[in-house]
Amino acid sequence: MFDYVWTLNGQSWPEITPLIVERGQRVEITFIDRTAMSPPMHLHGYLLQVTAIDNKPFEGALRDTVLVMPNASVAIQFDADNPGVWPLHCHILPFGSENVQSRQI
Repeated sequence: MFDYVWTLNGQSWPEITPLIVERGQRVEITFIDRTAMSPPMHLHGYLLQVTAIDNKPFEGALRDTVLVMPNASVAIQFDADNPGVWPLHCHILPFGSENVQSRQI
């Protein structure tokens, strides 16, 4: 359907390296979107907080999905307090079903 491959850290599903975190760890992830699209990034099993948008500090409500605007970055943090295997993926269906990888936390 698409002529491009969506990746996280240069990897696409199913050939990924899981992100392993320790219980109780405060985890920070920065999404950088170098495209003209706006992927809504969704993390299962946790609530996340946006801490920066384009490297500018940001305080906002807890959520499970964050929209990453075109050619922008969003930093998130969450507390790893819910053990399990949790996907992190794009919530645009064609991306999720074709090329975007999931991270297991």
